[in-house]
Amino acid sequence: MQNNINDNSVNLKTSDQVYILSLDILGFSKLVEKNRHSHLVDIFELLINTWIADLNLANKHYLYEVDGKITDKINSLFISDTILMYSYTAEIENFLKIVLLTQVLLANSFKMGVPLRGCITSGEITVKHLNNNDLIIGKPIVEAFLLEKKQEWAGCCVTKKCTETVERFHVNKSKPCLDWLIKKRDLLKYNVPLKESTFNEMLVINWVSIAKNLLKLESKDIYDSFFMHRKEPDNENEIIKTQNKIINTLKFWKENTT
Repeated sequence: MQNNINDNSVNLKTSDQVYILSLDILGFSKLVEKNRHSHLVDIFELLINTWIADLNLANKHYLYEVDGKITDKINSLFISDTILMYSYTAEIENFLKIVLLTQVLLANSFKMGVPLRGCITSGEITVKHLNNNDLIIGKPIVEAFLLEKKQEWAGCCVTKKCTETVERFHVNKSKPCLDWLIKKRDLLKYNVPLKESTFNEMLVINWVSIAKNLLKLESKDIYDSFFMHRKEPDNENEIIKTQNKIINTLKFWKENTT
């Protein structure tokens, strides 16, 4: 008997524009390769519990009143070394929430020894529930994933497409949202280090303030996080790649702690 995949399917949400955050764990292959499976499970249970706690905090407490609208929930999906978070609409409060969430996730990632690299973008996605399975599909997911992979540091950029989406919004009916976030230094204009020693000026997430002022991290903690959980590189090529990421990350740290 033929099975129709559309049986019992529910379209949870389709939106013209939503915000998508893609984060990747740097050194994931080493983390898996050099740790016992039971220890690996312990590490990831702690990581995911922390990430979920950060997500719940953002969803519950970090609220902006924008034209009297109530914020939507930010949703999450964890797949191996990838964290995918997305909103259901492109209302500005959802972008503000994702910015804070990304700041906290990045700062905590150094403390926990799993530096993250990511990208925030916007666009059309569809989320469906098909026969007890979730389907999430859309070009922005691929865009965020590909741009995340190009970066040579631990950090997170915001795509031009996303900034164009946000530019039409104002906070408190008067302040342009992007200008406000840049003035608060939650977002920074920065020459993002990319593969092959290239750079591209983009808006990026400023995680330094939370890491330094709330988590009391120092530059040594940022450096050490790249090697925690036995993630030491094994050959010269791996050493060079890791050192480049560390140098670029510490440069960002130094420039935003002075």
